[in-house]
Amino acid sequence: HGGFGDPLRALRTALSGRLIHIEAVCVPRPEDSKFERCRIDKAISYMIGMFTVGRKISDQEAAGTVKGYVLALEGIPAHFVEQAALDFAKGLVPGHDKAFTPTSAQVRARAEELMIPFREEAAKIRLIVSSKKRIKPTPEEHERMLAKVRAVIDGTDPDMKAIRDRVEAERQTQRERHA
Repeated sequence: HGGFGDPLRALRTALSGRLIHIEAVCVPRPEDSKFERCRIDKAISYMIGMFTVGRKISDQEAAGTVKGYVLALEGIPAHFVEQAALDFAKGLVPGHDKAFTPTSAQVRARAEELMIPFREEAAKIRLIVSSKKRIKPTPEEHERMLAKVRAVIDGTDPDMKAIRDRVEAERQTQRERHA
């Protein structure tokens, strides 16, 4: 190991912790399902409301429509559904005709698209953590890899920072709207 054993063990531990965090973000917990459904219901109701302003739609029809979306979005964490619904309401989804309410399949596709960076990071971490082959890097390579992994973990990696900033900005917007 050439003296790299302890730092590598520490990195594996840190990466395992990051993986647990990502999985918590990307996989809804069964015990939160009622709360998650409520959040999804609100997000979809808001989105549909933005597309049906000025149109007469009965409360019963609206409730039935939202229920259909909630069923179609099963397994997607509420946070990503909220973000997808906001993206549609704000007209930020490329290729979507802003004159029409998006279908549940379109909302699901957008939510899954928003999850891609998290899933990709989790896959990379799983690969690193599960790797058995020991490659002895040069001291320079070791420092470069160490700096990259630390940047991902501490949030200074530009790609991960951009994702976190967007998530935090949307959460702040939601907090302001709820307040």
